[in-house]
Amino acid sequence: MLYGMRVGYKRNVMEKFSCKLNPGLALLTDWIISSGNTALSIDLLISCLEQLNRDDIVEVVQKGQGTSFNHLMGTLKLQSNDDWCAGR
Repeated sequence: MLYGMRVGYKRNVMEKFSCKLNPGLALLTDWIISSGNTALSIDLLISCLEQLNRDDIVEVVQKGQGTSFNHLMGTLKLQSNDDWCAGR
């Protein structure tokens, strides 16, 4: 959950995500919803993911820019796995 730490999530909040079927997707979904899905928040998301060398997720997010939130989340769900934010 390195991404969560980089963008300021508190440990107790991140622990709630670990109980989810797909913690990485839950964290990403929360970030996009709580940030209002603005261009600035997406730029920050991409920047953090690039620092974690998660180009696979960056590619999905960039392809999803300009599409609906539900479509983006569906794409990420299909292409991600539970450790996407672990900074492999």
